[in-house]
Amino acid sequence: MAQAAAAGLVISALTTAYSAYDQYQAADEAKDIADKNAKFAKMETEEQVRRLEKTQERQQSKALAAAAASGVDLEGTPALYLQELEDVQQEEVDWLRKTGYRRAAVLKEQGDFAAQRAYQGAFKSTASLFAQAPGIYEAGANPKVNWWT
Repeated sequence: MAQAAAAGLVISALTTAYSAYDQYQAADEAKDIADKNAKFAKMETEEQVRRLEKTQERQQSKALAAAAASGVDLEGTPALYLQELEDVQQEEVDWLRKTGYRRAAVLKEQGDFAAQRAYQGAFKSTASLFAQAPGIYEAGANPKVNWWT
């Protein structure tokens, strides 16, 4: 009977140890995925900003060409219009960049939270393994038990 109890405790300890290892692996993977997702979101944002700025440059060039073609000196209202256009476009770029980076930060936080939960699970499994150690010793390593004979 003592043999079965000792074997059960050893199997339980091995299962707990593997579970802890697996949870540590999952935590590391969650952090890695979160980092990659955040990096990709930032890259995607910068590409969107680049494209928006190109579009805005074309709009500004057209507005400038239209003002020049009209023969109007770029003072007063046309100059104010072009400045306002530039200001509004810069606000668009700033908003796009801010929201994109905020999205990247949220992705990173979500992954970090998942990793933290996995690390906590791994710690609990490891603590459980240490809690089982006295029972394993009593059932198997204690010379008074003699379960192997």
